[in-house]
Amino acid sequence: VALPVAVANLAEADARTLDNYPVSSTKEYSGERLAAFYGGQNRGIVTQWMYPSKNGKVIQKGQKVKVAQPFRAWRSEMAEESGKAVAVIFTNVLPKGLTGTVLNVGATDGTPSAGNAMILFDLPHLESGSTLNSGANLGLHTVLTRDFNKLEVTESLK
Repeated sequence: VALPVAVANLAEADARTLDNYPVSSTKEYSGERLAAFYGGQNRGIVTQWMYPSKNGKVIQKGQKVKVAQPFRAWRSEMAEESGKAVAVIFTNVLPKGLTGTVLNVGATDGTPSAGNAMILFDLPHLESGSTLNSGANLGLHTVLTRDFNKLEVTESLK
């Protein structure tokens, strides 16, 4: 199915106002956007089923997940050094049993897709019961699709 797509040439756009984009129309899209329909309802992007969780579920925005097998996930932060903004990206090995909430999966409009997941992982239980005001989570981590099979969906969307 050919989908009409608007294409903007941002190099020619007015960067100060972002007004008057030179927009053209194309009759085809070269990326993956095959939608699945079942019972007359749109079930989202087909490739979402390529990377199921360990318990066979599609990873979707809003779900609760648990780490079933340790793996590396990526975290990014912005820092300031000598008055300049610096992007800092590092990895963490997420231990078995860690829980979290899926905030986004490859699309920002809530459509299940085949992209990486942004997951906010909870802090493991602390003996003291206090984080000494350092927050209640490990921060937002990017989980690659190849590692979805190391997660278990513990609470599905309603």
